[in-house]
Amino acid sequence: MIDAALYVVAHALAAVVGLPVLWLSDVRSWSVPARAAGAFAAGAVWLAIVSTLSSLLGLRWSLVLLAPSVAAAVVLGRRFGWRALSRPFRPGRAVGALGIIVAGIAATHLVLSLVVARATSTDFLLFWGVKAIRFARARSIDPVLLTSPFFGHSQPFYPPLLPTLDAWAALLAGRMPWRTAPVVTALWFAAAAALLLEIARRRLGDRNAVVLVSFWMAAFSASLVASLSGGNAEAPLLLYETTAAALLLTEGPVPGAGRRTLVGVFLAGAVLTKVEGSVGAALLIGGTLLRDALSRRLRLREIAALVLPPLTAGLVWLAYVRRFHIPVTAAPRARFSGLYLGRIPHVLSIMIRRSDGGDYWLPWLVPALLLLIGAHRAGFRRALPALVAAVGLAVFFVFLYLHDPGDQSLRIGWEIPRLGQPVLSLFILLAAFSAPPFRSSLKRQGQENTTLNVQNPPVLDP
Repeated sequence: MIDAALYVVAHALAAVVGLPVLWLSDVRSWSVPARAAGAFAAGAVWLAIVSTLSSLLGLRWSLVLLAPSVAAAVVLGRRFGWRALSRPFRPGRAVGALGIIVAGIAATHLVLSLVVARATSTDFLLFWGVKAIRFARARSIDPVLLTSPFFGHSQPFYPPLLPTLDAWAALLAGRMPWRTAPVVTALWFAAAAALLLEIARRRLGDRNAVVLVSFWMAAFSASLVASLSGGNAEAPLLLYETTAAALLLTEGPVPGAGRRTLVGVFLAGAVLTKVEGSVGAALLIGGTLLRDALSRRLRLREIAALVLPPLTAGLVWLAYVRRFHIPVTAAPRARFSGLYLGRIPHVLSIMIRRSDGGDYWLPWLVPALLLLIGAHRAGFRRALPALVAAVGLAVFFVFLYLHDPGDQSLRIGWEIPRLGQPVLSLFILLAAFSAPPFRSSLKRQGQENTTLNVQNPPVLDP
């Protein structure tokens, strides 16, 4: 049990590596839980990049590699101070109590399901965990393992964020605790909820933010368990794409390069987590640039801040793949020489049927109802990043399945409950930040919300 606890704690220590993110303009006024979650998410990104670069250069992993980021955090802390200046959180007694109950039940359900191995991913047992152990033993991303013909089932070209973080945790804990390692999924889940709450309250107010986040937690607690995502990369991808989309949907008229850099960091996390994370990141960027173009405020500095972090992260991993000739195709599951458009009804019917997420499609139906009721007043133009990404990802998955002429019920039934989670999260955010009930409530709050303007965060005293 001690090594299992050390393994989970070692993951949380990634926040130490990500501390420099705390002094980006938007993050300075976040609450302590949100700052910790942001540092954890950014630290995992930086850890993956540093681990990949050191492996590319033939350097064995050591804590010395992480010293520059820690030193930068100390320097920034001395310059700006460590104290978080955030507005008191006052959602109201009734809403606050309800939110605590729903969030508590959701978190408990997820944690208990992970502890008893009810939600453990087969992929974690077959290759995510195996990669982590071999990387830890080699103190490097092991090209011998990834080029082995007997390890082709592991998708060796998959980005390295999850196995490198697991490998560092196994190094610090002394071994891989197979039974309890998937509990780290709950850490990603909690960090995503903390970030979403902090971002949403600045646009929706405290009460509506609690409603949104408790609904989101209930939906994805059930979904992560039903889709057997424990120990898999679904929870990290949810965090990065959800947070990036929430930041983009709550931008002010002039977002600034600082906010776009923060979004870029989370998009880099998506790129380094899963292959489909690159597709989601590209779609979020495309939707944002489309919105900027329609608003006639395309600025090179903001575009660069948004695009450079995920582009750099992708190029670093691509350089590793090309340097060691990592195979970029797994065992063929479909032929890409043809497109069977006549199978669209078959594919769509299975995708819809298997998207219940363990909660009878309620997370889909509630946002859809809100948008349907107020479609004529919904602010879809402002929500273009989430709209483009949600629709684009859904079309992308359909496109993939249309290359196989056979019966894909088994494959879609296994994959879509997991692949569809970012789409569902984006759909929930689309309704939350566009649906009239939330927007009307926001107007009633008036000046209360203006004090939460993240475009002009308070300046911290040295």
